[in-house]
Amino acid sequence: MRRTRTIAYRVYYPAGWRGPLPVVLFSHGGDGSTNGHTQLGHFGTEWASTGFLAVHLNHLPSATISQHDADRPVDVTAILDRLEARSLPLPADLAGTPDLTRIAHAGDSWGAYTAHAVGGARFTHGQYRDSRVKAILPISPQGPGGFGAFDNGPADNSWRELSIPSFVLVGADEKNGPLGDPQQLTDWRLYPYERAPAAPARFLAVLPGQGHGAMAGGAEPAQRYLRLNIRRFLQVFLQGREALVCDIGRLTLIPGTDLRRKTDPSWSAVRECPPLASNTVGNVSAETR
Repeated sequence: MRRTRTIAYRVYYPAGWRGPLPVVLFSHGGDGSTNGHTQLGHFGTEWASTGFLAVHLNHLPSATISQHDADRPVDVTAILDRLEARSLPLPADLAGTPDLTRIAHAGDSWGAYTAHAVGGARFTHGQYRDSRVKAILPISPQGPGGFGAFDNGPADNSWRELSIPSFVLVGADEKNGPLGDPQQLTDWRLYPYERAPAAPARFLAVLPGQGHGAMAGGAEPAQRYLRLNIRRFLQVFLQGREALVCDIGRLTLIPGTDLRRKTDPSWSAVRECPPLASNTVGNVSAETR
């Protein structure tokens, strides 16, 4: 079925960079916006500064919530199709070339749903995997019951089939789900980490003192933490800099942050990492670029 839908986007890129550029797509939160591609630009600026092509896209409102669930991941696929066909207009002074073998997707709230959808999660209304996406970064994702996510136990849930690396980022003040929900579950937003298989790699950070709104464009130092640690994850999984894997979640670590990881046990780079301690006071790690 043919779709008629306008997708606006904003591109962030490193000036003068020549050669291939891994691509990071970003989806905003909320149930549709005409200017969503202009939100959280500090993420795109940060990622572009270290050799990524960041594409922030908007997701227009849909006729219904259920239709929006379908429209969002298809928006992402449409942008990737245009990039692949070299028909997506890009800045004239962009010297680098988008590397479509190295693509990640990040998003907050409904954008986190979008990341899980293109990353291979299953929902009651369908599955929207785009195999070109090699890693995802869901910020404030949903647990069971959110946007069609479900959990029938370890062997049958929305996240069981995730087969690419993920880094889930959650605020401690939002982790139990929306206030006032009569079916509110403890650690509701942590289900996408807990239920996903360990292989190939899972990372989780729960930031103290952060609610839902604060995770999506709140104040420093939390936003700096998000920028730098997402960047480190991208460097490891899109740029192949495995030696930096122990840094994921540790850069500018905020005291009281709950850090967790689970990975393929055969991955030697992770075996050499120091153990993580939950709710510990951390030091500022070196920000190797």
